[in-house]
Amino acid sequence: MITHVIKEGENLWGISQKYGVPVQMIMKQNNLTSRIIYIGQTLIIPTMEQIHIVKSGDTLYDISQTYGISVKELMKTNNLTNTVIYVGQKLIIPKKGEWYIVQSGDTLFAISRRYGVSVQDIVDANNLSDVGYIYVGQTLYIPPSSEPSQPTEPPEVNVYIVKPGDSLNSISIQYNVPIDTLIIINNISDPDNIYIGQMLIVPIVPETGEYHIVVPGDTLTKIAEYYTVNRSELMRINGLTDPNKIRVGQVLMLPPPVSV
Repeated sequence: MITHVIKEGENLWGISQKYGVPVQMIMKQNNLTSRIIYIGQTLIIPTMEQIHIVKSGDTLYDISQTYGISVKELMKTNNLTNTVIYVGQKLIIPKKGEWYIVQSGDTLFAISRRYGVSVQDIVDANNLSDVGYIYVGQTLYIPPSSEPSQPTEPPEVNVYIVKPGDSLNSISIQYNVPIDTLIIINNISDPDNIYIGQMLIVPIVPETGEYHIVVPGDTLTKIAEYYTVNRSELMRINGLTDPNKIRVGQVLMLPPPVSV
């Protein structure tokens, strides 16, 4: 975190743009109840950064390559006038990523699709204890995609816009998706209160065969144990290469159960 002393002509919006931090987060960090600030006031600016302690043999170039930033950016962040560093020196490493303010109707699944990262990455980056609960106005740190050059394909889903006369029950029947699954995937707090224009994520389920729709908290191991199927076979028939990369809303075909 860094400090900023208010100068004449400044406002919270301009300061937020300067540091790339949402106004809401600056207000929360400084316990501000309004956007009124005054000359000479000191604000704490939360930043996305981490610390690297220089080790023997380190160079700015090596450090920049390790963290995926340029030497110029590293020097600017740490106010370095040359590339000389010393063992034990603490360097600020700006984290890649961005802030996101939760909007009405948002779900972690929808946000993860928008930014090309997994729900679990967002959960871990924000220390969220309940993956099914986010609230309007909440500030989330969105980490960079682990594979920016080869983004993960989103799961097979419909994006359904609620129309007059719709209910979760009618949508459930239309797409053959259990109501409970729709509620969990879309973070719906009141199933009797959906509104016209609301965007719902609706998985596309197969017409034949046994399947499972991934919900928050699922792992391949849990799914395999629940259905008494072989985890390796579950991965094989769904073309999975990494057991840790399943996504909320993803439809997994189930192999025959194993004998116990």
